[in-house]
Amino acid sequence: ILQDQQLALGNRIESLTQTADSAMERERESETRLDEALNLHARQIAQRQARESELERTVAELGSALVTARSKASKTVSRKSDPAVAGTMDNSDATSENPTARLQAVEQEMEGVIAQLQFEKQRCETLQNELRDVSKERTDEAASNHAKQIKTDRQVAELS
Repeated sequence: ILQDQQLALGNRIESLTQTADSAMERERESETRLDEALNLHARQIAQRQARESELERTVAELGSALVTARSKASKTVSRKSDPAVAGTMDNSDATSENPTARLQAVEQEMEGVIAQLQFEKQRCETLQNELRDVSKERTDEAASNHAKQIKTDRQVAELS
């Protein structure tokens, strides 16, 4: 009877050892997968940060271009409406003595500037939306990875 108990305990110890080895192997695999996921996440964050900073630079450049366009438009209107400055305008405007022709030229230039301004506003809005989308993506992915980390931690704790 003692030998039977000893044999049963030996089998039980062997079974528990195999279970522990299996659990440690699963833990190592989980850690490997987690490390891979963290490395991938770090690369993705770096890429998104680069895109985000590029978008921020583009938005800043567009804002600057918008200010420049507005400034040019206001200078053009004030210069062309000022009779003292009218003589210093380019040859096509200076040779044109007809006020109606000058008015039409100014109106056409204004329409062009307004169209460019609308285009730049639309582009700026599109870039801002893209920036918001990228930021949301980044936040969602971080939350997902955090949830995976918690799940993996729980699995490791259960195996311990």
